[in-house]
Amino acid sequence: MVPAMIAGRKLRVVGQPERTVEVFIGSPVLDFDPDFPGVWGCPVSIAGIAGLGTDRALGEDSLQALLLAVELVRKKLDESGLVLTWLDEEPGHVCIPRTMMAYALGAQLAREVEQYVEDRTSTFTK
Repeated sequence: MVPAMIAGRKLRVVGQPERTVEVFIGSPVLDFDPDFPGVWGCPVSIAGIAGLGTDRALGEDSLQALLLAVELVRKKLDESGLVLTWLDEEPGHVCIPRTMMAYALGAQLAREVEQYVEDRTSTFTK
């Protein structure tokens, strides 16, 4: 279990109704990793998938650490090869959004992708 857990989710493995995967994200902490002083860290734990266990996401501030923790969870779940579901959504869809990091993509590309998503989803929200 992650200390000071602030978010969690229980997922089901499609085709294995008794098997679950639980995700926990802990509160961001300044100086979380002594090898990176002045950097924020957000602990992550994934139970139910062999070899994943605990990890952390590091960021320049607490919000970036938290957003990267969510992205880390999504990446690890995707890489597990398991078909997971949450609340009986479509198999493979666990309702954990991608995090758009402008510093990684560049601000212009991030804006273009965000605008594309906005344009595509606006018809559903009217």
